Amino acid sequence: MGTEVSFELTNGAGQTYVLFKHSDWKAPSDFMGHGSTKWAVFLLSLKEAV
Repeated sequence: MGTEVSFELTNGAGQTYVLFKHSDWKAPSDFMGHGSTKWAVFLLSLKEAV
C-alpha cells in the first residue's frame, strides 16, 4: 500500500518502551481507522505476552 511500519525500542526508568509508527499514508481512508484499531489490539496483546 506504500505505507511504512517501524518499531523503535528505547528504555528509561527501568522500563522498555516500544515506539510504533505506521506512516506515509497518501490520503485518509476507512482502512486507516480499521488498521489503527488492529495495531492497538496487536500491541496490547504483545504487552500482555511480555
